[in-house]
Amino acid sequence: MSDTSTRPASLSGRLQREPEIRYTREGVANTRLVVEVTDGDREYLFDVLATDDLAENIALSLTKNMYVTVIGKLVSNVWTDDDGVYHHTVEILATDVGASLRRATVDVHNVTVRGVPV
Repeated sequence: MSDTSTRPASLSGRLQREPEIRYTREGVANTRLVVEVTDGDREYLFDVLATDDLAENIALSLTKNMYVTVIGKLVSNVWTDDDGVYHHTVEILATDVGASLRRATVDVHNVTVRGVPV
């Protein structure tokens, strides 16, 4: 049995570790982030996945301990493996990520594709 559901999500928090970029066999970039969100005296960790150009830009621009804002889809995966063990994972599939300007300043450089800003 397998079930996947998505909902809109946004969060702001601190990067727990360096972004990890990897490439699929087809050459598609994937970057994983762990974002810590503090709510009063409680801390929550969120796994974030970015793909394609966003993944590469994150890996080139962001580092551990930076504060970021993430916009994307909250993806919940539920399945039972062949041994009957129940599994549940939750991650955010990012559609946009940026440095939080509440805690930093940035120097923005537009990316161009074939000479046209995107």
